[in-house]
Order: sequence, then structure tokens, then C-alpha cells
Amino acid sequence: MATPQEPADKRTSADVEMQKNNFADALKTYQELLQGPQGSKHDLQQAVQCLRSLGRIKEVDRLIEDAVAAHPQRFEILQAAAAGYQSAEDFGFLIAGRFERGGHRGGGEMASVEARDRIRSLQLLLQALKAAETDPTISAEQKASTWMAIADQIGSTRYSSAWKLQLLSDLTKLPEPEQGVSPWMARGANPTSSAAPVDEQGQPVFHQLPQSWEAAVSDGERWRRAMHEATLLNPGVLSSTQLAFAEFLQNQFGAGTAGNLSTEPIQPQSETQTDTKKFSRLSLQDNETLARLATGIQRFELPDEFNFLKIARSLIERNDETANQAFELLISEYMNRTQYPQAAKLLKEKLEVTPAPEADNLRSRIQQIEGNWMQFLPAETQPAAGKASFDIRYRNGRKVNFTATPVNVDLLLDDLRKYLASNPAEFDYRRAQIPEIGWQLIENSGKKYLTGNTIEWSIDLTPPAGHFDETRSIEAPLPKAGAWWVQAQMQDGNNTRMVLWLADLAIVEKQTEAGTLVFVADAVTGAPVARTDLQFFGWGFQYRNQRAHIDISRFADRTDANGLCTPRLNQQQLQLQWLITAKSPDGRTAFSGFSNLWVAQDIDYLAWSPLKVYAITDRPVYRPGHNVNYSLWIRRPQFTGDQNEWADQPVWIQIRNPRGEVVSEQQQQTDGRGSIAGQYQLPADALLGGWSVVVSGNTTTVRQIQENGQIREITETVRQELGSGSFVVEEYRKPEFEVTLKAPEKPVQLGEKFTATVHADYYFGAPVAGARLHYRVERKKKQERWFPAARWDWLYAQGYWWYTSDYSWYPGFQNWGCLPPIRPWWNWNPDPPEIVSEGDALLNADGTFRLEIDSAMALASHGDSDHIYEITAEVVDQSRRKVSGTGSVIAARNPFQVFAWMNRGHYQTGAAAELHFQARTPDGQPVAGTAHLRLLSVSWDQNQQPIEQEVQSWQATAAADGSGSLRLNLPQSGQFRASVMITDAAGRQQEGAVVFFVRGPAEDGRNYRFSNLELTTDQQEYAVGDTVRLQVSTEQADSTVLLFIRAKDGNCPAPQILRLQGKSTVVEVPIAAADQPNFHIEALTISAGKVYSEVREIVVPPENRVAVVEVKPAAEKYRPG
Repeated sequence: MATPQEPADKRTSADVEMQKNNFADALKTYQELLQGPQGSKHDLQQAVQCLRSLGRIKEVDRLIEDAVAAHPQRFEILQAAAAGYQSAEDFGFLIAGRFERGGHRGGGEMASVEARDRIRSLQLLLQALKAAETDPTISAEQKASTWMAIADQIGSTRYSSAWKLQLLSDLTKLPEPEQGVSPWMARGANPTSSAAPVDEQGQPVFHQLPQSWEAAVSDGERWRRAMHEATLLNPGVLSSTQLAFAEFLQNQFGAGTAGNLSTEPIQPQSETQTDTKKFSRLSLQDNETLARLATGIQRFELPDEFNFLKIARSLIERNDETANQAFELLISEYMNRTQYPQAAKLLKEKLEVTPAPEADNLRSRIQQIEGNWMQFLPAETQPAAGKASFDIRYRNGRKVNFTATPVNVDLLLDDLRKYLASNPAEFDYRRAQIPEIGWQLIENSGKKYLTGNTIEWSIDLTPPAGHFDETRSIEAPLPKAGAWWVQAQMQDGNNTRMVLWLADLAIVEKQTEAGTLVFVADAVTGAPVARTDLQFFGWGFQYRNQRAHIDISRFADRTDANGLCTPRLNQQQLQLQWLITAKSPDGRTAFSGFSNLWVAQDIDYLAWSPLKVYAITDRPVYRPGHNVNYSLWIRRPQFTGDQNEWADQPVWIQIRNPRGEVVSEQQQQTDGRGSIAGQYQLPADALLGGWSVVVSGNTTTVRQIQENGQIREITETVRQELGSGSFVVEEYRKPEFEVTLKAPEKPVQLGEKFTATVHADYYFGAPVAGARLHYRVERKKKQERWFPAARWDWLYAQGYWWYTSDYSWYPGFQNWGCLPPIRPWWNWNPDPPEIVSEGDALLNADGTFRLEIDSAMALASHGDSDHIYEITAEVVDQSRRKVSGTGSVIAARNPFQVFAWMNRGHYQTGAAAELHFQARTPDGQPVAGTAHLRLLSVSWDQNQQPIEQEVQSWQATAAADGSGSLRLNLPQSGQFRASVMITDAAGRQQEGAVVFFVRGPAEDGRNYRFSNLELTTDQQEYAVGDTVRLQVSTEQADSTVLLFIRAKDGNCPAPQILRLQGKSTVVEVPIAAADQPNFHIEALTISAGKVYSEVREIVVPPENRVAVVEVKPAAEKYRPG
């Protein structure tokens, strides 16, 4: 009989097997050891690792609990058991009501045991401390490490979900697995922000140090007590616990939590700016902070016990192993506060105690704050007229020296052409990046491109105190057009450089049906430059014999009398990238490239009319067993003729479930209008989700087959999907409770505080007391624009006819003007929303929670617009049922707004005009009151400031719906502003106005101001046979405008050249039948070195192609489900 092995020998044998990857054998031995009196911490740790290596994660719980049951008083095994839960996978599946840890194939519901593992780990650590009381071999340091482990576990949510520290975890029972949660789910889908939680009074939560573990009233207090117990047992961890506390406090209340405040200046604010000083980090004292709380950004004092700056300073003075981290905490906080001198002082203090190898980094950081520094801000191409200028940003320096050297662009481009033509074996893409020629000038070979005399000049600077940045515009004495290599040397500071372009000739490329239209004009005036020589150089990659080969092509052309040229390209040339250089008869030059050129393509209006299927069901949502009634219409949109290829045709109707499976298919016949109607009864066990009804038709196709070694074509009839509609199948579940938000129903004044209260109530009347609430408050600019209703809004969008442009350059326009609608071709993106506050809390006993929201921050940083605060509340009751509620509040600058508009876009002298107005609150309610109307003639002084003179005034009334109108006679030409001042019942006044132009026989607009390019129609919409009187206006007098009438999808016809005499003219455009339902006119002009373009939609409603649709419900009331 074999002699039994000693435990130590068995352990050694198991370790050897584990090293050999014989995990199953090693696991068996470790389990045997753990069941005996000699089992150890090592055995449990190795056994857990064996299970992981074997992929048997689901057995970890049983292994740990068996070890605990066998050794309930063994301190080190209890510690190892707690660590096992801390490191175990915290996800798994519920299978037949039982949780199984780790991955699983086939069925089950995903679940998380993160909370369960945390509680069980804490139970085991507390059990270990209890066992240590009767075990004299356990040292104070070991007990202290256990308290630190407890602190780590109880405070594990302090950074990700600090609000949970307000709860008091029940350590007597284990939480159930949380269903529907897995590690693959996007935890950021509903993220908790870094906002610090607040108490019921809206004050920041400070976790106090309780007298004992048992006296703690929250996990936050338990966390502090656990760290305190560790320091009592082992004073050596005092500094590390204080540092952990200080880092937590900074994470909660540091100035960095407030984010990038737009109210923070480049330079310090005046002490008189009290509105924004409240949110200024610069003025913070060491005993206060500016932090993002759950109720928004607040400024408040920090008690000494919770002053992380004071704690960090004490750690620095202690000068132990935590001093370095304490230094960095303080430095980062002062940097976040924009208190740069204090940060630099700390860096110098740290430098004194830093070893030499690490000192250079600190000196560099000090230099960044205190050193003289500057940079060029991005500069656009400028016209070679007047004085050139550019902007710089600088810090600390008092003088900067500039040099500017002309760049020989012709030589640089010639070298580039030679380089590409040489077909280099290793191609350097940087050399082909024309806009980045500064890179080549920095290289040694780039010096040859700097030719001519260098200009030098110096500027004295006045930097703001406190090491803040300042910007300044610099005038450059550059005598001629071209590219200039500008370098700047800050006195006792850095050197920087850039390329500044001064243009006297401009090249514009435009896609037209004839190909690429090249327009060459004077960069300052926009006048066409005739007989300009154009050199075209194209290049592109081709791979031949496994080697990249550069193909090139060259040709020359010349502009016509209008400065236009449309080169003819072959198919191969269309694949190349092109450099276009221009040289005018008087020697001016310009270039454009590299870019592709467009192929010639005729504009075929309404040639492409895709087949459309319009499908509806009698309800959007159904329950299993319900009947689905559907109707579909099939046809191609067209504005002439009544032919419908799908009238009286056989089609196939399929019903598909959420898996895409066809559950019903039948053939039906369309009627004379191409429509079909039918019904489908959902089965009682219908899958929940999105269903579809699909219509298909037969079509013929030709395909090739191989038969007896020969290939022949056959014609087949196949099923082709034409279109579909959708509906949803859901099982109705009556909600157990509802969540509502009670907030101000009317707009509040921007800058004021307001309260939103969350209410959660069961439908049987009781409040949802103590439920978990997650709330989120988002602020966004109120960017929706209102326009008076017009007949064709449903077809072309609201405001389709709006005449006036954005006149933000007109003084006061932001107060009384109306912005035009956002056109689809603008590629406009709204400002993203800002999270004002977000957090978690528990509902009060009455099922409510009060949120106080301060709009002062929005007033300080975005005071030029109204704002919408959107509030979302998610409530989860004790049964884990989740119900959401939403609400919104408008914070407005003014109590109401007045909109004013004319009945036409422009007028002729002697015409009768109509002025209309509407007064509305920010939430769309009408405002009645008295109206004072004035017609003001506008002239402009030498500084381009308006001089307004009253022509006539009237008294009128804004009716109950807030509207009113007035007929005007316009006997004289000129520019006018029609002003409407409305006084409401409370005596509050608001102005709305509109600027318009009246043409006279000799009025060319020369003496007035316009936008850089305007296209203004005379009517809202047009009919076939009408003539559009399009007013074309520019800010620069005597401009040249290229007008492209009936442009389509970016492709334009040949332009009409307008050489304005003055600033404004009228172009007449006849309306034809093919112009229905709309067409577009594009225009471009060049002025002061910039290209301006504008697009105007001309609306021609298809009067004879409009169907009147009336929807009548089968009943007035319906029950849920």
C-alpha cells in the first residue's frame, strides 16, 4: 500500500502538474488540500486559476464557497476567497432560474453579478477581520491591508458612479443577478457624467468620518471609516489614504469638472463683469471651487476637511512617497483654474526636490507657462489690395521681429512638374501637396524658392498679466501679390513661420454640362480677365509590372472675352489630378490644384423618375391575432401625362416577420391607379417586432448559360421587389406606474433659476417611494426658425418662399431681424447639446425629486440665443420596472418675438406693398397688443453705418392671434427698413423689422449695402407661363456674376454673365412646363479675394397633380392595445 503524501508534498506535486499545463490533475489535488486542515491561500488561488485555464468559470463560486465552509476561521483563506470574487468574471447567464457564471452557448438570459460579487467579497473580508480577533498570528499590518481591501470594495464606485456612495449597502444578503446586462453591452449608452451628487437641499454631498464602522449611514462613510481603521492599525498608510481621499475630492469638486467654460477669457476678466465672474475659475480662492454638480455648475466653499488643495499641501510638507502625486494634483488643479502663476510656483518648488534626469521635463513645463511664446493663427488668402494682415496668439513676450520673403511659386511648381514627369521609383506624396508648400521651404532645398528682398519689421506687444494668451492683428508691409514666407522671432522666445498668400488673380472651377468650366478673374474686383493663358498639368498612378507608374498629361488653353474656358478632355485624362496655372496678359499669375476635372454631361431634366411605392396600414402597432389592413400605391412621379405602367398588373404581396421570413404570399391585381388593398391576420403566437408588407412584380432578365460547350443567352421571368411598408407587432403591457415632470409651462427668463420636479406614482395612487432615479438635463440652442404658413409648406418645407437673406452685418439685426430658413444644400449642422447635469438619486417618500436648474451659465456663455432645457427621468422601482418621463423648459432672452415680412421680395417704385407681422412667445403662443409701425429710408455713411430716416409711421393692433398687416405705397426708390414695435398687455416691447429694396428707373443700388451675393425672387411661387424677376445684388459695386439657370444636382448649364452697373440688377426667367415642381438658380462672384456662391430655389407647384387626401378614423376613442 502506497504511503499517503504529506500536504506539502501534494502541493508541490500539484504545482508541478500546473506548470505542465495538466490543469485538471492539479485542480483535483488543490481541491483535496482545501478540504483538509492544511489547506492554504496558495491552494485556493491556484485552484481558481486552474478553473480559468480549463474554461470552467461556472465552477468558481462552488470552489470558493467549499473552501470557506471548510475554513470559516482561516484569515488568509477568507482573504483569498474575497480576492477570488473580486477578480472573477462578473457576468453570466440565467438558465432555468439559476445563474451560471461566464460565457454560455444556447439559450439563457444574460445577467451581471457585479453587485453580488462586491457584497460577497465584503462579507468575506469582514469575516476575515472577525477571525483575526482570535488569531494572535495575524499582524496589525495584515489587518490594515484587509481594511484597505474593504475600502477599495466599498468605494469601488466612487469614480464611475459616485452617487452610489450615498446608499448604505445591505451586507446581510446578496443581491440577485441583474438581468439583461452583459460585458458586451455598451456601458456608455446611458453614461453617468462626472457630476458630483447633491443632497435634498441641492448642496454637494460630503461624506463624513463616522465614529465607527457600525455608525456609518452610507457607503461613503464606510469607505472613509475603512481607510481610517487601516491608518490606526498601520500609520504607514496614512499618506496613501489621504492622497486617495484628496484625489476623490478633486475628481468630484475640482475645477476641471466644469469642462471648457466659454466664459473663460483669453485674458483676465474685469472685476466689474459680475455676471461671468461667478463662473470664473481665475478668481477662485484656495478655500472654494467651481465644480459640476448634479444640478449644474456651482461655485461654493470647501470645508477644511474636504479641501483637497489643503490635503495635498500637507502631503507635500510631509515629503514622503506621496509628495510627487500631491504636487501633480495641485499643479493640475491650478492649471484647471487658469491660475498659471501658482502652477508655475509649484513646478519650481517640485524642481528643487526632483532628481536631475527628471528635471528637464519640469523646466519645459515651467517654460510653457512663463516663457515668451507666439504662434500664427490660420490665415486665409487675401486680396492684393490695401494692407495685408494676419493674426497671432502670444504669451508673455513684449516684442516680436518679423521677416517676409517672396516665394518663387513658378519655380516651385515647375520643379513639381519635373518631379512628377521623372516617374520616381519612390514617390514622396508630400511634394505633391501644393497647399503645404511651407514644408518644402523648411527643407534645405527649399531655400532656392525664396527670392527677392526680405522685408523686416518689429511690433511691440503688451501681454496680459497672469501668463494668459492674447491675440493681435498684425499689419504686414508687403508690396506685391504672391506667396510670402513670413517668419517671426519672439524676443527671448520661440520662432515660428507660415506662408501668407496675397492674390491678384483668381481661378474658379465649376461643373457644367459641357465639362469643367474655368473662370479667371481679378481677385479683388471679380472682373473677368480675358485671354489668360492656362497651362493644364495632370498626373495619376498606374500599376504596371507590379510597379507604380506615374502617367502625366499636358495641354494649354486660353480664356475667352468673359474669362471662361471649358477644356475638352478624353476618357484617360478624366482619371488624372490636374494642376491649372494661369498667367494674364499683364503678367499676373494664379494656380489651382491638384483636383479632378468633371466630365461633360448633359442636364436631362426629370429624365430619371424612380418607381415609388407608398404603403400604409390602418394602424402602426398591432397585437398578435389582430387583422392588418394594408394599402399600397405603385407609380412613377411625373408632372405630365397619366400613364402608369403598373395599372391593372399582377403583383405579389408578401408578409414578412421580424426575421425576414415570408409568412404569407399571394398574387393580386392592381387597379387602374396602380393600387392594391388587402388584409392579413396575425397568428396568436406572432413574433414581436418590426414586420413588413412587400410588393413584387414580374420582370424579364437575360442571362448567359453554357450548353454543349456553347454559351447562349436565355430570357427569364423573375420576381423583382418594388417596394414595401412596415408595421410593428407588440404585446401590450399596462404600466404599473407613471413618471411625470412638473416644470414651468411658460418660458423662463434666460439667466434665472427654475425647478423641475420628478413625480412617480403607481396607478393605484401610492407614490413610488425610494425608487432609483437617473436624471439627465441637456441644454441646446433653440435653433428652430418660425415662418408664416404658406400653401405649399407641405411640399417644399416651411419658409420655402422667404425672401430676405441673413443681414447679420446690419447693426441691430440680431434684435429685430428674422433669419432665413436653413436650406437643404447648406450642409448645416446644429450645435450639439450640452449636458447641464446628470446623476442618480433616490425618490423621496412622496415619490418626488426636485431638480434646480440654473440658466445663468447659458446666459454668460451663449447669451445671443434662446435655449431649450430637455429633462429626462428614468425611474426603476423595487420590482426593477423601468418607466421614463420627459419634459422641457425654454429659457428665452425676450418674452416674445416679432416677425415681419413683405408680400414680395423686391418692388418697383409706385408699387403697392403689404407689410405683415406676427408676435409670438418662444413657445409659440400668440401675443396681442398695440403696434407702432414705421417705414424708414436707409442710407449709409462713409463708415458703412446706416442712417435711418422716418418716412411715415402708423398705429395698428396685433390681433388675438398676434398678427397684423399694413398696405404701403412706395413712391420712391431706395433701401428701406419696415419696423414693427409691439407692446403687450404687460407693457413689454419688442421690435421686428424687414429690410427691402425698391427699384427705380435709374436705381442700381450703388449707394446701399447688400450681402456679398443675394438672389431674391419677387413672388412666393410661380405658374407655367409666369416670369421670374430675380434680383441679383452684391456688396461690391460693378461686380461680375456668373448666373447658372436651372442647375441640377451640382451640374450647371452655360452661365449667363452679368456685369453689374452698380450693386443690383434684375434678371427675367420665363417659366416652362418642365420647371415643375421646382428648379434652382446658382450664382457665383469673386470679391476681395474670396469666392461667394448662392443658390435659389424657384417654386413652380404642380397645380394639376395634387391629390386631396382626407383621413377619417373609424371611431373617436380607442382603448389601449
